[in-house]
Amino acid sequence: ESLWISTIRKSICLVPLLIGAAHETRTVVIPSFRHFKESSSMPLRYATVSLVMQVKDKRRKPEPLEVISGEIRIGNELTDFQFLLREWFFTCYAIGVLILS
Repeated sequence: ESLWISTIRKSICLVPLLIGAAHETRTVVIPSFRHFKESSSMPLRYATVSLVMQVKDKRRKPEPLEVISGEIRIGNELTDFQFLLREWFFTCYAIGVLILS
């Protein structure tokens, strides 16, 4: 997030942050595996996750990163139609409304 957006967000939420009513946390979802199929001959045994901070502006000092919790979810792969609806929900919704009206 840019410096301007961070400053505006912190100034708007200053009072709740100061009294402890709000916490400065963020949830980040990273889809890491697409089209991964596990086989019985090569089962998935472990996953390694690395977090790397990149600073685009060299004049700005990188902010410390604190990870409170993390989880890896492994589930069934979505079909192409389910993936389309998940990633492009509002677009599909608008097209469906235009077709039906």
